[in-house]
Amino acid sequence: MLPKLIKIRQNMPAPQLADVASEVRKQLAALSQDPETMRGKRIGITAGSRGIRNIPLILNEVARFVKEAGGSPVIVAAMGSHGGATAEGQKEMLDSLGITEASTGAPVLCHEEAARIGETESGIPVFCNEEAIKLDGLAIVNRIKSHTDFSGEIESGLCKMMTIGLGNNQGAGTAHYYAVNNGYTEMICDSAEVFMKKLPILFGLGIVENWKNQTMRIEAVYPKDLIAKEKELLRYYKENSLKLPFTQADVLVVEELGKNISGAGMDTKVIGRIRILGQKEPDYPKITNVAVLNLTEESHGNATGIGLADYSTLRVFEALDLKATTINGLTSMSPDQIRIPVILDTDREAIEAACTTLGPAKENNIAMAVIRNTALLEEMAVTENILEQIRDKVEVLGAAEELRFGADGRLVSMFE
Repeated sequence: MLPKLIKIRQNMPAPQLADVASEVRKQLAALSQDPETMRGKRIGITAGSRGIRNIPLILNEVARFVKEAGGSPVIVAAMGSHGGATAEGQKEMLDSLGITEASTGAPVLCHEEAARIGETESGIPVFCNEEAIKLDGLAIVNRIKSHTDFSGEIESGLCKMMTIGLGNNQGAGTAHYYAVNNGYTEMICDSAEVFMKKLPILFGLGIVENWKNQTMRIEAVYPKDLIAKEKELLRYYKENSLKLPFTQADVLVVEELGKNISGAGMDTKVIGRIRILGQKEPDYPKITNVAVLNLTEESHGNATGIGLADYSTLRVFEALDLKATTINGLTSMSPDQIRIPVILDTDREAIEAACTTLGPAKENNIAMAVIRNTALLEEMAVTENILEQIRDKVEVLGAAEELRFGADGRLVSMFE
């Protein structure tokens, strides 16, 4: 019998920009960009594969800024191996994120080939989308946040958008390959320096979201200050991030994983599992069994991160695009993250398996939590034995209740 769960809410300040468009305009105006750097020129604006709040609006404002300076903006797909490492897949990914010519006010450029633009001081080759190289200028736009595969002063942000995103499949694969020995932060920063020396990078625009995935801060920066500013914004993000309120559980049920949620499908630092060669596993949380129930439509079959689960469902397995998932996992040097877990027919069976394999000692005392996904942690459901440890940190939203399932065995979400 499955344990009963109690809905709870984490309460923490969540600063948010009141007017995102005006803040983008303000930041870009503060750069005092010489109009001659853009007048009569084609300027590329990067767009990745992540689900970033307000990203069509933000890209539209950057495109408007370029137009007002007399330039011709173009949105450049910059997503490494995502989208199946094809131009068609990149276009499909951007369309699903609402990033189109209509929404951004600029044509969208997708291209799968990359060319070598130089090498780092240690001799590691650096690649860039060969069509982006032909542009007269580049604006690097991305969200700055923790990376799922490593920790450092620079993780996921503007530098990664250059090194991995604009590098296309070849650049992403090369960077991940050498990062195993050289370190991810070092690899990303050294390669980004090559981009800024070899290509006409005009400015970067860093976006920071709060723990509710709302736009919290936006800053424009010149290339010479880009790395220092990204370090500052990453620290700010971490200070305002939200994790699980407990440090240990027997079972964690994750209703959905997906590339639009996290680069690894699930935030590794939320679930306490990275499984990347050479990377230290998080000290907490310690979770015995993780069950994942669904794959988001926005992932387009890329089930990277499924290998972080112990149990999953037939609907995840059937939605999985083997080629896209394999390309992503091998390119990012994370084969363990794409291994197939134990597959059960239904949500109910997957959750039951995660519980029964704990053994008889846990039969009547399972510590379980259910979350929607690793990006939405404001509300969750936990068993009484977990609540007792965290009661002073959370708001209790109701009495203990049993999990409900439809006739097809699918979990009825507690968070609709």
